[in-house]
Amino acid sequence: MKNGKAEPKIKDLLWKMNHCRVRCGTYFTHIPGMEEKQYCECGQIETIDHILFQCENNATQNLWQRVKNLWNREHEEEMIEMSPGIVRGILSIKLKNGEAYNKGKTELFRELVTQTIWTVWKVRNHRIFEGEQLGTNTCAKMWNAAIRRRIEAEWAKISLLKFQLQEKARKDFIKKWCRKGNFASVSETNDLSITL
Repeated sequence: MKNGKAEPKIKDLLWKMNHCRVRCGTYFTHIPGMEEKQYCECGQIETIDHILFQCENNATQNLWQRVKNLWNREHEEEMIEMSPGIVRGILSIKLKNGEAYNKGKTELFRELVTQTIWTVWKVRNHRIFEGEQLGTNTCAKMWNAAIRRRIEAEWAKISLLKFQLQEKARKDFIKKWCRKGNFASVSETNDLSITL
């Protein structure tokens, strides 16, 4: 978990998931005035798996489907079916093309999954603590904005590298984000265009 690439806040959430420390569900059972927060609006006791995969009353299913569709357009094979185990081990996953490890494909997969987890968690927290359910379109916009920020940050980081390292970093960026232009593209003059 320490060595996988993800934003610190997402790494923290993943650590809490793997160590049963996520503040949801039965966490609220013995907190006066918050006992009802242990239940999802669908009536189930809220667990992280319920939040990420099972609840049909939030935008989770639509968001995972959106990610899957984008992945399938970008790559030749279907996206791995999401499960609690895949999510918990996301920073350890390595994807291959045939027998060879594919860094760009792996990093894109990790980025899409971790940003989806974080978006779903933020949407859940908004519902629990603000009392407002965010719709499918709002969730998709939040996810798009997060991915755009990641693309922009990675692109900006390239110019901060030593000159001799920039070309390789630019090629790695293109392999990750610009394969088929579903997320971004880079012109011959090295201008970034985010297409998401």
